[in-house]
Amino acid sequence: MNPRPIIFALLLLAAACKPAFNAGRFASTDDLYRAAMGEYNARRWENAVQAFERLTT
Repeated sequence: MNPRPIIFALLLLAAACKPAFNAGRFASTDDLYRAAMGEYNARRWENAVQAFERLTT
Protein backbone atom coordinates (compact mmCIF):
# COMPACT_ATOMS: atom_id res chain seq x y z
CA MET A 1 0.00 0.00 0.00
CA ASN A 2 1.32 3.40 -1.01
CA PRO A 3 1.21 5.88 1.92
CA ARG A 4 1.48 8.96 -0.31
CA PRO A 5 -2.27 9.45 -0.89
CA ILE A 6 -2.94 9.14 2.84
CA ILE A 7 -0.20 11.62 3.71
CA PHE A 8 -1.44 14.02 1.04
CA ALA A 9 -5.01 13.80 2.36
CA LEU A 10 -3.82 14.45 5.92
CA LEU A 11 -1.84 17.49 4.80
CA LEU A 12 -4.86 18.87 2.97
CA LEU A 13 -7.00 18.30 6.04
CA ALA A 14 -4.47 20.06 8.27
CA ALA A 15 -4.26 23.02 5.89
CA ALA A 16 -8.04 23.32 5.79
CA CYS A 17 -8.19 23.53 9.58
CA LYS A 18 -6.19 26.76 9.69
CA PRO A 19 -8.49 29.60 10.73
CA ALA A 20 -9.06 32.43 8.30
CA PHE A 21 -7.14 35.66 8.77
CA ASN A 22 -9.16 38.25 10.66
CA ALA A 23 -7.63 41.72 10.93
CA GLY A 24 -10.21 42.72 13.52
CA ARG A 25 -9.00 40.31 16.19
CA PHE A 26 -5.82 42.23 17.01
CA ALA A 27 -5.98 44.44 20.09
CA SER A 28 -3.23 46.89 19.17
CA THR A 29 -1.86 48.41 16.00
CA ASP A 30 1.57 46.96 16.79
CA ASP A 31 0.14 43.42 16.85
CA LEU A 32 -1.76 44.08 13.64
CA TYR A 33 1.38 45.44 11.95
CA ARG A 34 3.37 42.34 12.96
CA ALA A 35 0.61 40.11 11.63
CA ALA A 36 0.43 42.12 8.39
CA MET A 37 4.17 41.76 7.87
CA GLY A 38 3.93 38.04 8.61
CA GLU A 39 1.22 37.65 6.00
CA TYR A 40 3.23 39.74 3.52
CA ASN A 41 6.39 37.70 4.07
CA ALA A 42 4.38 34.49 3.68
CA ARG A 43 3.13 35.86 0.34
CA ARG A 44 -0.50 35.82 1.42
CA TRP A 45 -1.13 39.10 -0.35
CA GLU A 46 -4.87 39.42 0.24
CA ASN A 47 -4.47 39.01 4.00
CA ALA A 48 -1.60 41.51 4.06
CA VAL A 49 -3.64 44.07 2.12
CA GLN A 50 -6.59 43.59 4.47
CA ALA A 51 -4.36 44.16 7.51
CA PHE A 52 -2.57 47.19 6.07
CA GLU A 53 -5.89 48.75 5.04
CA ARG A 54 -7.17 48.29 8.57
CA LEU A 55 -4.05 50.03 9.88
CA THR A 56 -4.68 53.08 7.70
CA THR A 57 -8.37 53.52 8.50
